[in-house]
Amino acid sequence: MFAAHLLSIELHKNGLSGEPPLELLNISKLQLLNVAEQYTHSYRCKMSNGTEKLTPCMSAVGRDSGVNRPISEELGDLQYLDEFDASSHLSCVVYLRAQNNQFDSSLPVKLGELKELHEAFLDRNNLHSVIPTNIGTMEDLEVLKLNENEMRGTIPESLCDLEKLKQLWLHDTMSCEGTVDGLECNIDLDTGFSGTINTKIGNLKNLTEFFIQNNPFSGTIPTQIGLCEDLATIHMHKTNIGGSSPNELCALRDKNLNNELLGIGAFSSDCRPNNKIEDPFSVCHCCSYCCDHTTMVCIAED
Repeated sequence: MFAAHLLSIELHKNGLSGEPPLELLNISKLQLLNVAEQYTHSYRCKMSNGTEKLTPCMSAVGRDSGVNRPISEELGDLQYLDEFDASSHLSCVVYLRAQNNQFDSSLPVKLGELKELHEAFLDRNNLHSVIPTNIGTMEDLEVLKLNENEMRGTIPESLCDLEKLKQLWLHDTMSCEGTVDGLECNIDLDTGFSGTINTKIGNLKNLTEFFIQNNPFSGTIPTQIGLCEDLATIHMHKTNIGGSSPNELCALRDKNLNNELLGIGAFSSDCRPNNKIEDPFSVCHCCSYCCDHTTMVCIAED
């Protein structure tokens, strides 16, 4: 009876492991579910240039810690609030914080039915799938973090329908294998999210952060990105995106960089000579950081 009226569950950083109870999915009025960062260890991520990155996500001593139940399809078995009945699950969830765990599963299609969701922190897990095509139905979504997973595929066009979206983090896609010493992950520029940046990105009027680095995206930057008037931080280095950075993007970057209140504004791309001697992947006259696509060395430009 008491659980039926719970609005918030915060269990982050407790070192929990095993499968969360299915009853958790039946707390119909729950608005905040935070089971993030159950890992107390780190794993070493090998970059394609041979360097290693220590990341506090998955256990370096095995696969026995962290909430490790695959994300249940029931998670998204929802209805709108005005259609709520006893069979719906988590229909009121606004904040889902489940980063730094080990959900060894795909991203469920029914996640798109969480109509009230504002923030989805699913980064640094072992998710291995594409982004569901119905992602665009989550009309209130403001933050989507899927970075440092093993996800693949193109960004569905429907994502550009998320007009309230402020943060989109898809960077540092990994390829992981279990070893006797734990989980070994590689960031390889040939694996991860691919395809081009959709011209409909201009629909994301409230977007402030757009991180897609370390993925094999291709094509060029569409001029429509200039319609994202609040865009302040863009990281698209270590991708296969070429061509020249449009003036519309440079105007956004400079607008926010010179904003005395915000004091932010950063744009990185592969505009340094590739492998030190070859032509750069992209041409940029307004980058904060120019990177070498092959050596992964980035140099501040201002």
